[in-house]
Amino acid sequence: MTGARTCCLLGLALGLSACSGDDDASASAGSIAGAVQGSSWTKLSSAYWIGKPSRGSSPVILFLFESPVACSTLVNANWDKTGISDFQSLEIDMLDQELRDHNVGDDVDVAYLKGFYNPSADSGTVALTEVQEGQSLKGSFDVGFGADMLHGTFAAQFCADGVEP
Repeated sequence: MTGARTCCLLGLALGLSACSGDDDASASAGSIAGAVQGSSWTKLSSAYWIGKPSRGSSPVILFLFESPVACSTLVNANWDKTGISDFQSLEIDMLDQELRDHNVGDDVDVAYLKGFYNPSADSGTVALTEVQEGQSLKGSFDVGFGADMLHGTFAAQFCADGVEP
């Protein structure tokens, strides 16, 4: 019986390690390509739709991260200064969650965040393609920061207690 238990535990451990690879996490968060101010961005590791935007903010706010971030990190005030390292992220603020193209400057703002450099996009669109209320938002983006561009897809998981930093 101990041999069978050992074999079963080994199989479970191997199965879990195969499911927790970085490639799987990034594929489920979406994709990204482009650069801002010479910083290339080729991997999207985490994407969240926060459930508690600040009063007066856009009602729909997404955060896309270059490195893995847990939803539990986003529940604390100032998480951008204490909970994440100096890696690239995007903040997407939308006026609604309608399935359509949202235009930068009209009904969506996109900010590039890395350290103290935080420019806002001045052109482009964010398209919502799927909304599962209280679960996820999916879509794509093609946004410009002057001559620099970022484009890709996202599958943002709902983070019910997530707040703006």
